Amino acid sequence: MLLSIFMKNKPFKYKVKKKMIESLLEILQEQLLQYTLPK
Repeated sequence: MLLSIFMKNKPFKYKVKKKMIESLLEILQEQLLQYTLPK
């Protein structure tokens, strides 16, 4: 019972994690761009 609930929730958790990682990567990219661009 508990295992089935966990398995059902897994894709949702994965999606949230993926979103977080993607947003973090975007922030990192923006910061890198700011550093590499001549001021």
